[in-house]
Amino acid sequence: MLPATETDRDILRDILKYDSSNSSFTTMELPSSTYYELPSNVEDQGSPWGALRRGDVAGFSAGILVLLLIIVGVVWKWLWSPSTKRRSLYGPTIPRTPSAVSLQHLCRRSCEVVDNESDTSSITEPHQNQPTAEKLVDVPTDWHCGPRQLHAKDVGWYLESTWDVLLTVAPVFFIVLPVLILQLNGESLSTQGESIQRVIRLSPTIYPILFAAICSRFYKNLARWRLEQPGGINMAALEQVSGSQSFAGAFERLFLVRTHVRIGFAILIVWAMSPLGGQGIVRSLSIGRAITPANRIILYVHPSYQVSYYSISTFATRASSTVNLLYSSSLLSPPKQKKSPRDLWDLPKIPQWRKDALDEVYYADEAALGRDDVHYVSLLGVDVQGIIAPTEKTQYDFSVETTYFDFDCEEPTHDLDGSFGILKSFRDYTFAATIRGEGSLEASSLNATKSLYLLFASRSGGLFNCTIEPMVVETDIRCGASPSTATCSARRQRRLDHQDTASRFLEKLIERPEALQHVFKAWPYADGVGERTETSSPTVNFLSGNANPYAEVKGGSWRIVPSTEVSKRLTTAFNTFWTATLNPYGYTDVSLTSYPESNVLSRLIPQSKAFMNISAAVVNTERTVYRANRFWITVVLITTFVLQFLAVTGFALRYFIKGPDVLGFASSMTRDNPYVPLPPGGSGLDGPDRARLLQTMRIQLVDVRPEQDVGYIAVQTVPTAGSEQVVGEEDTVAMRPFTRRRFYM
Repeated sequence: MLPATETDRDILRDILKYDSSNSSFTTMELPSSTYYELPSNVEDQGSPWGALRRGDVAGFSAGILVLLLIIVGVVWKWLWSPSTKRRSLYGPTIPRTPSAVSLQHLCRRSCEVVDNESDTSSITEPHQNQPTAEKLVDVPTDWHCGPRQLHAKDVGWYLESTWDVLLTVAPVFFIVLPVLILQLNGESLSTQGESIQRVIRLSPTIYPILFAAICSRFYKNLARWRLEQPGGINMAALEQVSGSQSFAGAFERLFLVRTHVRIGFAILIVWAMSPLGGQGIVRSLSIGRAITPANRIILYVHPSYQVSYYSISTFATRASSTVNLLYSSSLLSPPKQKKSPRDLWDLPKIPQWRKDALDEVYYADEAALGRDDVHYVSLLGVDVQGIIAPTEKTQYDFSVETTYFDFDCEEPTHDLDGSFGILKSFRDYTFAATIRGEGSLEASSLNATKSLYLLFASRSGGLFNCTIEPMVVETDIRCGASPSTATCSARRQRRLDHQDTASRFLEKLIERPEALQHVFKAWPYADGVGERTETSSPTVNFLSGNANPYAEVKGGSWRIVPSTEVSKRLTTAFNTFWTATLNPYGYTDVSLTSYPESNVLSRLIPQSKAFMNISAAVVNTERTVYRANRFWITVVLITTFVLQFLAVTGFALRYFIKGPDVLGFASSMTRDNPYVPLPPGGSGLDGPDRARLLQTMRIQLVDVRPEQDVGYIAVQTVPTAGSEQVVGEEDTVAMRPFTRRRFYM
């Protein structure tokens, strides 16, 4: 017994807790889901027998019961069968004197001696009337138990009949099994499937054994039945069929007998079905993956249908801290996060439309996004709801329509003399921006094609004049399940020519002059630095390509920064800030798996819960299922139907056979053999019964004419070892070993 460890003592101490008030031990209560109850002071250590189910135990018990019944039946037959009653060997026996009638001397008449030069055709074979040497056989005179009917219905007959019936119906199980496997095709893993899999694992062992038992019975009964028919059977055919009770025997008979080749090949083909059936069952069922499509409604936030919190001063004051946190945390995120297809809240980010793509549909280039060759519209993703991440792998495919401001900046101008009408208080900020347009900026006179300009300048020098174009894009989103939430990313994208949507989005920015002024006044403060600083602001650092925008970097020259890169980063920075003003509270309360309680569209007042548009998603759920191999199931059914035919035919032939079973038994060589002088009788005995009754008799394959030039080989009896036979020299059995140089008749 192993010594207890400290862990064991702790476990026992937790299980058995002493209650000082009651002076008794209290035991921990086991969960109600356990299959069987353990003693209260014993912990289940996961015994391997705990995995056994009631069906396993019942099957195991039934198998033991059947085995016991077979053993009892065999013992009963051996002890009480009338044909096998034990008789004393000291009863009436064959007289050992040469004058005894039952063991009279058979005179030996030698065949004509032929020398090497003589014709061997003159040698005659011995027959029943020719005398042979006396062999004394010490067996009872009624060793065969007297006359009796063929196939007496004793206990052995009933046991044999029961076995034949079971053997005949057994193949039905392997016909039902493929049907059950077909029913499992495409189904999820289940308890029934596990039971069938356990049976399948045993089938490669059971199927060949059953096949051999049925096939050997069929060929044996066929040979016996054909042997009893009028006209008999060809000897070679009898040897071919009766010797094919195994694959090796059939193969041997085919090449040794070398007759009835077609029959031999047909028998071999039947035997070859045994491994095909066994292996086919194993390959008929496997574990695979299945995709189950379904439709689901996905909700997402469309920027054109939101009202900015900065359009009204009271709302702007309330939401400014949240907007600034969203903007600054996005800029503060590491470079890997900025290049990620998802934002800090796992919401999918939209890539900027490639201007060289025209109207084509193209796939999002994740590699280019990772290298910063392509930028995202915003560092904040699209708020998506209605994505459920089940236990199994699920994939959502849907499209979202979004709008954003695209900036195209010219090379910077370094003369900041105020000729561009920039804000008078510009030098009090780290950077400044404003919008200019051709003519009036009234919302009623604007459309999506009207030319608007953004003037952007930083304290480090450099004034950018950038055109503004509202873009409407449709992006295909794919979401896959992960342990925490749904991970979504953009896959494909195309530009939409929706002038109304673009105009509506533009109106949200410039419909109120005071709101427009408030937006560009609040933007420099959103990164958390604010006014009057000697270093560049995080926003300016981001626009110049600094991987760490919040590093203390003094203003550098814009001359080394390509204007195309400034345009892309300016698009990302401004749309990040603008998106935060549209839905500031939606990112702090992300719920991808549920739908909103209310969905109200407001055109004038900002809503705490953003209005969400609808998108139809195709949901593909990948499940672990059973896969049935129809090819191998067909092979199993063909082999099993052949086996069932052999089983039924072999069972039917048994009742057409009337004579004793003598084929293939060594005891049959003692039947009507002049060199095995037995008392008359026993012609109706089966081979096993004859061997059991003559169990003490010894026989030998010898040359029964050792003194002649040409020998004769036959089975004859030899004295039993330790017998008290007394014979004279003339009664001595002469034997001669076989030699290759001697001729035999």
